[in-house]
Amino acid sequence: MDDDLIPLFKILFWGFIIWFFFFRNKDEKTESTRNADAVKPAETSTFSRLKEPLTDTKKQEVIEERDSKILTKPPFIVKEAMEQFFREHRGSSSFSSDFGVEESPLTCFGYRVGKTNGRPEHQRNDILKYAIWGQIPDFFPDYYRRAWGNPGTYKRYHKIIDHLNMLADQRDGRRNYEVAVSHWRRDITWLRDSYQSIMNKVRRYE
Repeated sequence: MDDDLIPLFKILFWGFIIWFFFFRNKDEKTESTRNADAVKPAETSTFSRLKEPLTDTKKQEVIEERDSKILTKPPFIVKEAMEQFFREHRGSSSFSSDFGVEESPLTCFGYRVGKTNGRPEHQRNDILKYAIWGQIPDFFPDYYRRAWGNPGTYKRYHKIIDHLNMLADQRDGRRNYEVAVSHWRRDITWLRDSYQSIMNKVRRYE
């Protein structure tokens, strides 16, 4: 063999050895990874998990959590406000038909906002808590109480937020209502922060 070809054969030989032990193994690992990914089950998205139906056990847990929050007795400020409301409005002809938005169950429970006659924030929160979890008195007609929903239902929660939003929107930008509007907006935020989670769960089986 020509002496000039010996170095060339050495280079080719060692190049083959390097390819065999390094690049070939690397290609096999890459192919193995592809195969593993191909058989790996697709992960369930967060959205899909949220859309899964409640099992009977989960539903029962939600019902028990909801029922544990139902209030059978009003706090003192609500009881006092209802008594005054009854005295002022019992027998009024205006309550024989439709009610105005100002004469809502929230008004009956003593809920007030604004700079002059508004209640402190902690009292408004207590009243709104009872408004969600307590009974609307039978002083109001059946159709009106049905429109507000039963205690602890998504319907009741949503109705209260809709009512506060309506009041705020109607008076937003009007002179002397700045404080009242800020109170309504703040109370809506508090309701959502406090009860949105449980109400979303309750809503899934209503």
